[in-house]
Formats: sequence, C-alpha cells, structure tokens
Amino acid sequence: MKIKFTKALSTLLIATFAIAPAISNACTSFVLKNKDGSLVYARTIEFAMELPMKIALYPRNHQFKGTGPDGVAGSGLAWNGKYALIGLNAYDLDLIGDGMNEKGLMGGMQYLPVASEYQDPTGADAKNSIASYQVVNYILSNFATVDEIKAGLNKIFVNNSKFDKWNNEIVKMHFSLHDTNGKSIIIEYVKGQFNIYDNPMGAMANEPPFDWQMINLTNYLNLSPVDIGTRTIGGLNFTPRSAGSGMHGLPQATL
Repeated sequence: MKIKFTKALSTLLIATFAIAPAISNACTSFVLKNKDGSLVYARTIEFAMELPMKIALYPRNHQFKGTGPDGVAGSGLAWNGKYALIGLNAYDLDLIGDGMNEKGLMGGMQYLPVASEYQDPTGADAKNSIASYQVVNYILSNFATVDEIKAGLNKIFVNNSKFDKWNNEIVKMHFSLHDTNGKSIIIEYVKGQFNIYDNPMGAMANEPPFDWQMINLTNYLNLSPVDIGTRTIGGLNFTPRSAGSGMHGLPQATL
C-alpha cells in the first residue's frame, strides 16, 4: 500500500532525547510552519525511565483492541483504523506516543502526572472506552483534522486503567494535535472532565494543564529576539555586555 503524506513533514523529528532525573520531566512539543505551508512537528523527551521505542507503521483497517477500566486488553472499545499512520511505538505494543497519519494529522502525548484524572465508565460505557495510553492511536487512526477530533472524540470514554509496564500505574498524559490546515488543539482529562483547548501557539509543555500554561505566558511579555539597546538612567548610559539581552528572564530547565 502506498501512503501519501501531504503538506506535512515527518512527525518523527525528535529534537532531543535525554534520560534525566525525575525532577526534570519537562518535555516540550511544538509545530513549525514552513514558507511552503508544510508543517514540522517536533518534541523533546526528558524522562526518568527508559522508554523503549521503535518506528512503526500501521496500515488502514488495522484492528485495535481497547483496554477497559479493568486493565485487560480487549475489554474496552475495539475498532478498525480508518487511516494508515506512522509513529514511535513503545514496548512493542499498539502504543503510539507520537505519530502522524496519512492525512497529515500529527501529534502525541506528554506527561501530566498531577492534574490528569480520566473518566470512570461502567456497564456499556466501559466497553466504549480506551486506556489513556491508547488515545493517540485512536485519534490518528480515526480522524483527519482537528475539527473531526472535536466532533468525534467525545463519543468514547478514556478510563483510569493501569499499565503494567508503567509501574502498574495510570499513564497520566495530555495530548497535542496539529493538522495540515494549521489548526492545533490540546486534549486533557482533569477531574474526570474531557477538555479541548485551541492552541494558537502550537506548543505545549508537561504539567501544569494547558490553561495555566497560557496564563503563564503573560509573565514573559518582556522577552524579545532583539537585543536591548543602551538605556539612560539618571543621566548614565548602560549598555548590555553581550548578545541575547532580549532573552533575560527566560526560564531555564536544569537537567
């Protein structure tokens, strides 16, 4: 099968891969737009545990088995993928952390260990649910655009099932998605509520949730790619000692 990825460059550009102390779980993702309209999705990975990953290709009509609230693969929603997708596969399972489908929809998951709390479906709803670590699979195999995600993702549940390869804990993530129309969204489950945010910046970090991240940006309105010129204060001239003075105040991560 020939797959044509249009107007988007590979989502598998990993800007940085580092195994860092747990205190530095500060992954960042972003999307860049080229002059020709094509997009590049990239991210960093700084994490405290090894994440064995391989590049994997899933064809159209691939059969996915959703994990229900009991943590058993196949006890949740089963679906056949509508679109082919390529991505970084973890633990040799149907678990895509970051990827892109044949329609150019791309994105992935990032750590949200404090705020994440998924849904608690029961009965028939439990059969219509998937585990948190299957959200990227579901989105990329079923939707072509951000608008389709907004219209369709709320028709299923995302449960709090635990993952044995994740220290038998809930995989707590939020999700960043971008389409070839230039639209970006963030998906989060906080206090059991399903939230979708438009993401005009195209970037996302880990914890805290995205609404806080947008508010926090106002703390850095002074930042500029242009160096600060000479300033006169009290009749005295003060000149920056080196380049990059416009970036003073930029927060720094310590690895």
